[in-house]
Amino acid sequence: MAFIMRDLQFTQSDHPIFNIADITLHDHEWLCIEGGNGSGKSTIASIIAGWVPTLLPGEISGKLTLNDSCILECSVIELSSKIQYVQQAPQWQLSGCAFTVEEELTFGPENLAMDNAIILSQLEKILELMDLMHLRKRDPSTLSGGEMQRLMIGAALMMQPELLILDESFSRMTLAYQTKILERLKALNSKQPMNIIILEKRKSEFMAFCEQLLTLPKRG
Repeated sequence: MAFIMRDLQFTQSDHPIFNIADITLHDHEWLCIEGGNGSGKSTIASIIAGWVPTLLPGEISGKLTLNDSCILECSVIELSSKIQYVQQAPQWQLSGCAFTVEEELTFGPENLAMDNAIILSQLEKILELMDLMHLRKRDPSTLSGGEMQRLMIGAALMMQPELLILDESFSRMTLAYQTKILERLKALNSKQPMNIIILEKRKSEFMAFCEQLLTLPKRG
């Protein structure tokens, strides 16, 4: 049993934002969270990533665990090697310290002092997986929106997370590229133990890859 979200309630200023009864993901399983603008998708993603209450004010109750570790009791720094959160706007997540695509990809693992041989080996795999090999020497800030999204997903994978959160992380890719990347992620995930949570406005393009679905009700 890898990921459990049970009786999860989030409250801000004594106002309940949402209540999720029960979601359990086993090894290698994917979850699609579907909801429109303002439904709370990004709030849920932030909570799972451990951003509450450090980066997002509010109160949480319930159970939220990843491989028997309580997410609610861990700091953002502790979770950074276990959970990677890729947001919709990739330019917000660029490190600002890298002059090339490959430097951006290695920035995170180098900061965690991962073994250099492992970093270099992983780099070549991720460049190939995300179709970034021909862009490896490019300045990340000059990439197109879709290229930058592939870079940010690749940077998250470089951290070898136990849980990957993709919050509208395909919005700037063509449908063909989106399908290609999803297929490659599924193939990678069959060999590497990891759960993936995809948050999208519409489930249609993603349910072929996900074992479970959570549909958020409209708010307000």
